[in-house]
Amino acid sequence: MNVSLKQEDYDKILENVLATLRDIKAKKKNHAVIFLGGQPGAGKSTFYNMEESFYDYIKIDGDQYRKYHPAYTEMCEDEMVEKTQPFVNRMVEDIISRLSDEGYNLLIEGTLRDASVPINTATELRTKGYTTELYVIACNACNAWESTLKRLKLMRELQHSIPRTVGIEKYSSIVNLLPENLRAIEHSGCMDRIVILNRDNEILWSNLSNKEGETAETVLSCQLNLQEWNSKYEEYKRQYEGEVLVCANLAQTVSNEGEQTTFHRRRGGR
Repeated sequence: MNVSLKQEDYDKILENVLATLRDIKAKKKNHAVIFLGGQPGAGKSTFYNMEESFYDYIKIDGDQYRKYHPAYTEMCEDEMVEKTQPFVNRMVEDIISRLSDEGYNLLIEGTLRDASVPINTATELRTKGYTTELYVIACNACNAWESTLKRLKLMRELQHSIPRTVGIEKYSSIVNLLPENLRAIEHSGCMDRIVILNRDNEILWSNLSNKEGETAETVLSCQLNLQEWNSKYEEYKRQYEGEVLVCANLAQTVSNEGEQTTFHRRRGGR
């Protein structure tokens, strides 16, 4: 990790998170893990919240653990993701390991930006007797990106705070690699079942009932419409840079307000 963290302090953080995750979930005799994939803004969380059959699964989402990093509140927005990533990776690996040893059903959310991660995790969990399934939310790349911008604006307006943004370069890399990564996962044979759904929860493709000539890669590519995304990239980039500027101005305002509050407190002001 980039920030020094004693093993005992890390262990305490891990145990607190595990206790929260275990709190309302029961162990199952038939162990199962579901990987939920798709680019930012595709609708993964919405799908999870609507699907009642997932309620007995413990959801593991690395982004939710960044706030436990000991230096989280001291980091600038543009460095936070990079500097907390080693901590997040370690947390996710340890949480999956511990909870799978205890027999909990798991739902692991991610963007599939690195095919080796779900492949290695699924392979390991199979040795513990887990069935493995992958659900991919297929969404037009432009629509998903616009959803991330809408979420950014909403968070900023409601909280008057600086929301964590999805960098457009990172987003573009994720969507352009998604079909290729899905093909690698499918060909690895690590998943017992692979399902591609749209935002309306309609099944577009399954490895158990796919149409002849269709592959996971071709179906996902069609839904993403990468040709449209790449043709609009520069336009979206200008919009994104404008949003980043707004966030930067807001950050400066918040910082100035904090300094003024500290100044008045020191002088006995109210």
